[in-house]
Formats: sequence, structure tokens, C-alpha cells
Amino acid sequence: MEDKKPKLKWNTEQRKIDDLIPFEKNPRKITDQQKEDLRKSLEKFDLVEIPAIDTDNKIVAGHQRLGILKLLGKGGETIDVRMPNRKLTDEEFKEYNLRSNKNVGGWDYNLLEDIGENLLLDVGFGSEELMEIFGLNNAENVEVDESRLLIIMVEAPEAPKLKERMAFYCDNISEYKRIKEYFKKGRNNLDKDKLLKML
Repeated sequence: MEDKKPKLKWNTEQRKIDDLIPFEKNPRKITDQQKEDLRKSLEKFDLVEIPAIDTDNKIVAGHQRLGILKLLGKGGETIDVRMPNRKLTDEEFKEYNLRSNKNVGGWDYNLLEDIGENLLLDVGFGSEELMEIFGLNNAENVEVDESRLLIIMVEAPEAPKLKERMAFYCDNISEYKRIKEYFKKGRNNLDKDKLLKML
């Protein structure tokens, strides 16, 4: 007979940050800039979204927030955490660890426009994201000088007192979108290798 585990329910408990154990195989990483943005957020708002842990104090979600809090000298503080009513199976642990970072929503760029560029920059939006928010995402709704649509910018390797750029321009928005989609290999990255193979 199959062992039926009780349905998961989560409760809020309190733990000292230093007593929480990082998941040694946590695949989530952040850049130095993202760390800085998170540090600013935690300094201003403190810990709003509380971490999730397993019954053995192993961190399921919240590694980056907890790491920054330790760097800020708050390891001895007691915080709220979410803990399940039973120990998670290995599969449940790994799945929620992934889902807590992957199953997130997108953005309504029209609403982000109303927030303003300065705040978006301050919370960590990059220049390419701002271009999508304030630029080409609305290009079909506004009149655009199509001769100015940039599709690819190629920068030469750094050399002393020299920085060259080569830009390619599209004839229209449709061409821009088709070429950008063709070369995209990651989020807003153009695939240099694909381009070199075509030359």
C-alpha cells in the first residue's frame, strides 16, 4: 500500500538567520548588480518576503535575501520564516526551490511607463528593458522614424583609447523584429556566432 503523505500546509515560525542552512545545490545565482539592488531594497524595506525553510532549517527559498542580510551584519537577528507541516520529499524540495524563482509573472510595459525611468533604473531595470518599456514595445502605436531602428550593435574589443562600434539599421519595424528574433539566443542577447556564420 502506497504511503500517503499529508497535504502540505505552511506556517509562519521564527528562526535566527545564522541557524538557517543553505541548500548546497541551490542553482539560483545573481549578478553583482542584482546583489547591490537587493541590498538597497533590504536596507530600505527590511525583509518583506519571508524565506521558506524545510523542517530541518534548510533553506528552500530566500537564499539571496538571507545572504545579503548576513553581509549586513544581521545574522544574529530572528526573522519570520515559512515552514511546512511535514518534511518535504527531495522531489518537493527541489521543485519548490525552482518554482519559487521560475514561476514569476511578466510586466505590463504600458503600466511601467507610468512609473518613470528613474525609479525603474533605481530598482534594477537595465537599459535594454527600458528600451522595451519606453521604446519599441509601443512602436506600432506611435509614429516612428523607421530609418533609426537599430538592430545589432557590434563593439570592438577594448584597446587603449579606442572604442569602435558598428551598427546595422533596419528599414522597418517588421524587419527589426524578424532579425532580432532570429539572432536571439537568450533574453535580449544577440547570437554573435550565428551572425559570423552568415558573413
